[in-house]
Amino acid sequence: MQRTHWLSFAPLLALAGALLACDTLTRLGALPQPTATATAAATTAPASDETPLHIEAGPIIGSPRETRVAVAEQVSLLEHLAQERYDAEALAEVGRTFTYTVTLDEEQDLLWAYGWCATTQALLEQNLEDMTLDFSVNGTVVDIRQFEILGDSPNGRACLYFAAVVYAWPQGATRLEVKVTYEARINDGISDYAPGSQTFVYIVNRP
Repeated sequence: MQRTHWLSFAPLLALAGALLACDTLTRLGALPQPTATATAAATTAPASDETPLHIEAGPIIGSPRETRVAVAEQVSLLEHLAQERYDAEALAEVGRTFTYTVTLDEEQDLLWAYGWCATTQALLEQNLEDMTLDFSVNGTVVDIRQFEILGDSPNGRACLYFAAVVYAWPQGATRLEVKVTYEARINDGISDYAPGSQTFVYIVNRP
């Protein structure tokens, strides 16, 4: 099974290539998006495309506009600085938690990104309807609207990326989390994914 879909693995492949040729990325608004399970009361939503999100005692999640600038400037992805590496077989497993540990010696803007690819646009849209994404930082839910949504078609595939630039990292450990829930069995045109969830945890340490 070739795991090339969730951006927690693909940054070294799909998004990294897109960053090097970021003019191929397209802002998307018409595609169906994965649902979010967070209630409105628990969710912090951006007031506008220009509004960054300040996490209490935590970092700042940049506005969609700031993220577009960060992508154009080829800001590093969190995974690029992480100690851990997971192979394709491991990342294909539903029901697992994958942890990435990053240590920063100084303040640095980083991209927190996640994505999904399918062999066709129709399959991509169908997959998204059966998936739920939950983003959080130190337990604070981050509304999916805080993320810039980008599309790409590497190697003829249809891909959707959610990206946010993060900065003003506080001292100590910051925990970013993405929980992906497959509400039904999903097929991306290559592999089947059973119902269940995967959790991707990023621990960013700043002395």
